[in-house]
This record gives sequence, C-alpha cells and structure tokens, in this order.
Amino acid sequence: MYARFRPYHLIGAIGGFLTALTAIISLAVSTSYYISAEWVIIVNMLLIGSNGLIATYFFGAFSASRDSLIKVGSLIAGIGLGFNVLISILQMAGVYVFVLALLGALVMMAGVVIACIKFIMLFQRDAFVVVFCVFIFLGLLLSLFWTWASLISGAGLGALLIYFYVHNITY
Repeated sequence: MYARFRPYHLIGAIGGFLTALTAIISLAVSTSYYISAEWVIIVNMLLIGSNGLIATYFFGAFSASRDSLIKVGSLIAGIGLGFNVLISILQMAGVYVFVLALLGALVMMAGVVIACIKFIMLFQRDAFVVVFCVFIFLGLLLSLFWTWASLISGAGLGALLIYFYVHNITY
C-alpha cells in the first residue's frame, strides 16, 4: 500500500518547499521600490506550480487513503487549492476578486486543518508529526494576517511529507 503514497508524498513535499520559496520571493518583490509586472507574473507562476503540486498530493491522498476523515480533509483542501490556482490564473490576466481569493484560501485551510488533526490523532506518539502539524497550523493562522506566513506552513507541510516519504508511513 505504501507504494501508492510515496510519489504523492514526494510531490507534496516539493510543492510545500516551493510554497516556502515563493513566499520568500514574494516578500522580496513586495518590499522593493519598483514592482514590475514581470515579477508579479513570476510569483503567480510559482504559486500556480506549488498549489498544483500540493493539490496533486491531496487528491492522491484522497484516492489512496483508507481513513474517511483524511479523505474528507484531502478533498476539501484539494478543491480549495484548485480554486487558488484558478484565482492565480485570473490574477495574471488582470482580474482579481478578493472575495473569491479569500473563499479559496479558507476552503483550503479548512481541509488542511481537518487532515492534520487526523494525522495528529493517528500519530500522536510520533513527536515529529505533531510538531510539523503545529507548524502548519501556526502558518495557516498567521497567513490570515501576513502573506509571508505561507513560508511557515509550506515548510511545515514539506517537512511532514518528507518525513512520511522517508519512513514509508501510510494512513
């Protein structure tokens, strides 16, 4: 069964670390004196890539998991991330609707929280899983107020999925 999860863990980990890299680049671009359209497009393309990779992980976890709560959380998170990809594409085209972007982010956060709570319940004796999930929670909470906080949640998700990948953990 673990052979079905390993590629999804690796894909999701790459997406998580790409999210952290995108947050660093976005922070550098937003603090510069002159923000060019090219850098906005580059940041949006990185966001599309990272959200797409993480959505691939969540849809893979939805299809391969045996636990119903992880299935529900993964499906909700995957839908929210797919919605974020659509919003990023529209933003590159010049259309930005704040309410739709907020809705996609909140749906994604709800799904990730559901899945991480189940991970904590399943692996409560494993301190690494609990710490990585707490980092994800902290990053999601702070991302409601600051955009750079996706650095924390992306790195936490990437570290959690690398841990699952290395130790062949199934759920």
